[in-house]
Amino acid sequence: MKFVQGTSSCDGFVRVFNIDKQTLIKQLNVITKSNDIETASSLVKLDWDKTDQILSIPVKNTIHFYETDKWTRKKTYENDSIDQVINLISYSPCRTLFIVAYVNGQLSIVNRLTFDIFM
Repeated sequence: MKFVQGTSSCDGFVRVFNIDKQTLIKQLNVITKSNDIETASSLVKLDWDKTDQILSIPVKNTIHFYETDKWTRKKTYENDSIDQVINLISYSPCRTLFIVAYVNGQLSIVNRLTFDIFM
């Protein structure tokens, strides 16, 4: 089994590492650069959809979903009713839902497959 870890950084990159081999697998230049974590527009807490092998990355007011075999963006989530930057995405333990947290404190609970919003 391959163990991987994803990180986001103030330099604008999301990096994915192979923990077993201690190597960089992929580097994506997708987030807003910032000089300081305190002044960054978002925390950019990413998460993995282990069911479909998808890396989910908050990018401004959207979430980009990347297939981890080819590193192509598979889809994008955006809630048109909320015009706020997304801080984090987190998948539920049942893996059928994900939670989106916005910088203003709002939360959305979303179906992983259909993007229907429950709350």
